[in-house]
Amino acid sequence: KKATALIRTAAESSKLILLPEMSFTGFSMRPELTGTFCEETFQHMQALASELKVFLGFGYTRLLPDGKGENHYAILSEKGILQDYVKIHPFSCSGEDLVFARGTSASACNMEGLNIGIQICYDLRFGNTFSALAGTCDVVIVPANWPNARSEHWKTLLRARAIENQCYILGINCVSTGDYRTENNGLFYSGDSMAINPNGDILSALSEKEGILTVDIPADTEKYRQAFPVLRDWRTIPEP
Repeated sequence: KKATALIRTAAESSKLILLPEMSFTGFSMRPELTGTFCEETFQHMQALASELKVFLGFGYTRLLPDGKGENHYAILSEKGILQDYVKIHPFSCSGEDLVFARGTSASACNMEGLNIGIQICYDLRFGNTFSALAGTCDVVIVPANWPNARSEHWKTLLRARAIENQCYILGINCVSTGDYRTENNGLFYSGDSMAINPNGDILSALSEKEGILTVDIPADTEKYRQAFPVLRDWRTIPEP
């Protein structure tokens, strides 16, 4: 109910509304539980997108027949699914790869003239996947459950990905205290959601509190790339 109320409020001034990774359950290593909400979540979000005539981005878990999960992030229009991405890099340091199947490909969609790609949380540490999107994307969305203990990594990597790929980066992180911290082994999530332009400038940011971060994203990515044409010098280097 709280998330729905925030979406309705955001829809008054925004065309695209984005929520963090695993938006309605929080990050969990138990896909057999969180995966049960998959169809219900989709139906509810599709109804909201159609009613409010907005684009909605949200994360969810899909349970696979073998018992593993898939960590998804979807963007819906009022007519249906624009994009549904599966996280490519499960966080093996915590055993996430044992519970969640890996995605196999990057993806992008077009939203009213803006080409949008998605990477989820730990994907942020792997620049090659962002480079794969850079040729076609104006914006890359990074929904996350990124803990405060590594918040400087989060903020630094978001800006680095924007600069090196000359695109807008939208980092959407959860913020939480209380019971949610206990369920996640004492982790605290400070948010630090932010919008960054292709020059690496932070356009807007929100830390340590729940809220709605609003930003205008112009269709000017090509302007940055033409003014400073770094990407034309990009090369694939074989391993030594």
